[in-house]
Amino acid sequence: MSFSPIDDELEKELAQSDGGVGNSHDEPAPAPRGRGGRRGGSRGKGSQSGSSNRGGPSNRGGSSNRGGSSNKGGPSNKGGQAGRGKANQGGRGSQRRRTNDGDANQAAAAEKLSSPQNPQIKALVKLRHRRTRDQQGLTVIEEPLVLRRAWESGYPLQAVFYSPDQMSPAAKELLEDLRAAVKAGQMELKMVEMNSSLLRKAAYRDQPEGILAVAPQRKRTLEDLNIGENSLLMVLENVEKPGNLGAVLRIADGVGADAVLVTGDGTDLFNPNVLRASRGAFFSVPAVPCQVGEARDFLHENGVKVLATTPSATTSYTAADFTGKVALVLGCEHDGLSDAWLKDEGSEAVRIPMRGRGDSLNVSTAAAVILYEAMRQRTTSATA
Repeated sequence: MSFSPIDDELEKELAQSDGGVGNSHDEPAPAPRGRGGRRGGSRGKGSQSGSSNRGGPSNRGGSSNRGGSSNKGGPSNKGGQAGRGKANQGGRGSQRRRTNDGDANQAAAAEKLSSPQNPQIKALVKLRHRRTRDQQGLTVIEEPLVLRRAWESGYPLQAVFYSPDQMSPAAKELLEDLRAAVKAGQMELKMVEMNSSLLRKAAYRDQPEGILAVAPQRKRTLEDLNIGENSLLMVLENVEKPGNLGAVLRIADGVGADAVLVTGDGTDLFNPNVLRASRGAFFSVPAVPCQVGEARDFLHENGVKVLATTPSATTSYTAADFTGKVALVLGCEHDGLSDAWLKDEGSEAVRIPMRGRGDSLNVSTAAAVILYEAMRQRTTSATA
C-alpha cells in the first residue's frame, strides 16, 4: 500500500510549490499557534442566511512456509511413515499459524518518526494547504470522534499518525480498535508514531488530541443520488466558510436529509474543518460538489420542488409546503442567492421573518430553522 505524501516525486513537487497556499479567502489558514478565538463574520444584508464564523484486505501472511519437503520414511515401515507424515503435517500447520500471526503483528506495528525533516512529516504538513490536498486528492481527518465515524462508515483511510504522550482517552481507544482491525485482517492501514511537537506541527487545529488520519477525497456526483418520492435535499450556494458548511452537514444529518448539494468554486468541501464541524456527518450525508446550473437542472429534471430562501420573499417559510420531494436553497451572507435561483420560474421564494434590525441569519442557523420545519411538516403528514 502506498501513501502518496511520502513519495519522492511528490516531495520534490511539494517543495517547489511550498510558497502557495491556494484560495486564502475561502480557506482560512489554521489559527496561529497561541492565539485564541475565531474570526467573527459580518452580518449579511443580501441573504436569509449569514455565514458568521463562529479497507482493503489485509496481508494474510505473505508466502507462508508450508513445511518444506516432509520425511516420508522408508518404504518397509508403513506405520512409521504414516506417523511421521502426520507429525510433519501438524508442524506445517503450526508454522503457518506462527507466520500469519507474525505478519498480522507486523502489519499493525507502527513506524516511528522523530525528525521534522523527515519527508513524511514535511509532506503531511503541506496537506494543511488546500492546493496540496486537491493536487494529491487527499484530506486530513482530526479528532477521535470524527475519525471513528469516518472509519465506522467505511470511509477509506490511508494512514494514521499519532503521539502517545498527547493522546486523549478517546484517541487511545480508537488507536487500539484500529490496530485490532488491522491484526484481524479487516483493513490495511499505515500507522506512524511521532512525538507531540511533530504532531502539533502537522495538525490542522491548534490542540490536536494525539491522532489524525490521511484519507483520499472520495467525491460524489449528482448521478450517485437516488431521488425518491420523499427526498429532502439542501442546496448551498457559495457558502465558503468551512465551519458553516460542516455545521449544515451536521444539521442535515440530524433531520435525515438525503443529500447536500454544494455549489460554488470557492467552497473547499474537503477542508479538515468541514469534517470536524460536521462531527462526522460528512461521512453519512452525501455532499455533492456541483455548479449552480447543474444543481438546478438536476432538481427540475427529477421533479423536485425548489424552495429558495431570501429576505425579499413575501411568503413565510412556515406557509410553504415541505412535503414530498423538496430542495431547500440557502446562499451566503454577502451576496444571497443568485438570479439562477431567484429568477427561476421553477423555484418558490420563501423567507424567515426577522423582527429586529438585522435581515439575515447565519447560514447554519437558517438551515436549522428551515430544515427542522421541513421535518416537522413531513412527520405530521406521515402520521396524519
